[in-house]
Amino acid sequence: MIVHVDDASREDGLPGALATSEAVPVSRINSVGLTRGVSEPANGGGRLAEMTIALAWGSVRRIDLEPASCGDPECQADHGLTGVSVPDDIVVRVAAGVEGDEALARAEHFARVLSAATARAAARP
Repeated sequence: MIVHVDDASREDGLPGALATSEAVPVSRINSVGLTRGVSEPANGGGRLAEMTIALAWGSVRRIDLEPASCGDPECQADHGLTGVSVPDDIVVRVAAGVEGDEALARAEHFARVLSAATARAAARP
């Protein structure tokens, strides 16, 4: 279950919020990407300082575009756009400096459990 809350002004101009929720079965998750940031990596491998967990189940994609160019520095032609399309269903970042060491440890545990559950679901016929 994923819940995301955004600030949103009401029609009368007062502050409000919008909450979006989505229930996704573990069996639908096709990718769990983990990025770990460490402090002082040369010191025995370092200490976990932050973690980003990216989950994809094919619901949302992000397209990053930029102007295309050629190798000619004098060229003034419009070469259109170039870019990448990547899955972007949900990305969660937890940092010890912001949320604290305990929250970071819980995020790491969650990522391990979710990765294992996703792998088990993918292995089922």
